[in-house]
Amino acid sequence: MKKPVLTLVGLFLVYALAACFPVTGDEAIVVPTNTPEEKTEIHTADDPVIAAARIELENKLGVSSSDFEATRTATEWPDSSLGCPQPGVVYLTVITPGYIVTFKSPDDIYKVHTDQKGMRVVLCSGPRKLDIVRPSEPEPSFQPTIPDSLVTVYEAALKAVDPSLTSDQVQDLSWAHTTFSSSALGCPQPGGMYLDVMTPGYIFRFRVGETEYQVNTDEAGKSAVICRSPGEQLPSS
Repeated sequence: MKKPVLTLVGLFLVYALAACFPVTGDEAIVVPTNTPEEKTEIHTADDPVIAAARIELENKLGVSSSDFEATRTATEWPDSSLGCPQPGVVYLTVITPGYIVTFKSPDDIYKVHTDQKGMRVVLCSGPRKLDIVRPSEPEPSFQPTIPDSLVTVYEAALKAVDPSLTSDQVQDLSWAHTTFSSSALGCPQPGGMYLDVMTPGYIFRFRVGETEYQVNTDEAGKSAVICRSPGEQLPSS
């Protein structure tokens, strides 16, 4: 017979305490949810990811960003396009961690998407999307002599210019090993479909008569593409 009495006393105390300490809207208890936390924006001047994005922003747009405020926000892209897919390029459908780097000037805001290490950088500024890829090697080292191990690949580069072209007709030859950002070998063609994977290969530069050429190939020489038309400046890797 004592249990009902204790229960009534307990309920009375609960209501009494609630009356003495009401819970307002600002003091309401928040129940945790499964919503992920918002990624923290990091301000840093010497961060390598921000430095990579800044270099490409300046190189591609010709602007000086030394006075731009720079921040980065961690994110995950649904594929290797880093949120800015380019027409004709095939991307790997894998979760790709990276950052959104934001540059603010007095007049403009630039959004630059990167991978986690800043090796791949894509400038997404409003409707303007430029695919900017940092080469894995800062500057290829060009050599003047073709070694025996490279003869087959070199001949493939010559055939890309003219199937009948021989090494005897070539002057001012230089070559370098490099790694291209996709299977486009550094020279995407309109309407082409390419794999967005790092592709090791070679750059061959030479002259035939008065015409200079740059031909990029894969490592086996199975793919070769002319990266320069007469009158154009030789592109970098």
